[in-house]
Amino acid sequence: MQPDMLKVDMNMVSRSAHHEGFHGVLRSLSAIADGIGASLLMEGVETRQDLQRAISAGARYVQGYLFSGAEAAFGSRDRYKRLLDSELLDTKRKQAGEESGRWKQAEELAREAERLLRDSGGEGGEEAFLAPLLRQLDAGCMRAYLCRSDGIQSSANYQRTEGGWIREEHYRGSDWSWRPYFVYSSVELLSGRRFAISRPYTDLDRGGRVRTVSVPAGPDMFLLVDVREDELG
Repeated sequence: MQPDMLKVDMNMVSRSAHHEGFHGVLRSLSAIADGIGASLLMEGVETRQDLQRAISAGARYVQGYLFSGAEAAFGSRDRYKRLLDSELLDTKRKQAGEESGRWKQAEELAREAERLLRDSGGEGGEEAFLAPLLRQLDAGCMRAYLCRSDGIQSSANYQRTEGGWIREEHYRGSDWSWRPYFVYSSVELLSGRRFAISRPYTDLDRGGRVRTVSVPAGPDMFLLVDVREDELG
């Protein structure tokens, strides 16, 4: 099958705002559409909020009672231009603002990592680097660890709990190179970038949408911090 269009019921889009399963399916459909060169059409758009969600989900086409019911003849081509232009602009501004916030947070994390590396002189191992860093991480940061550029975790996991950070030693030596974001992030960092931010994905242990912020942490070493998506920006 090589369809030109994938059609998605807006009900799935609406439910994805509160249900991680629907959100994951919707992201997958968007990725499939991109991968096979198909356009994504969202049907059942009845409100401006529906339209904003459809745009955010990557819809190229939309249909629904927000625009019109069934009519015997086509309307003019620019009948809904003002509405669409307005919502596209508002959605773009919102997404740009959110992304700017994510970059600002990643920049602050990179700056703090650079300071700690400079102060420690690269000595003292993971404890000298991670212990003071954990105290600086905001509430949205749920996990931190060190990885080599080949994806092998060189430190323990440091996981945030209600009682504070706990150390999970059994994660040391895990290979994370299979994660889709890892190769892209490592190439960016090895090319001189101060940080890299992954696309949103579902956390395997705790569920919920997260992004991984990666920053250099010494020769052939990266700091990875998993941040809840709703806390970024």
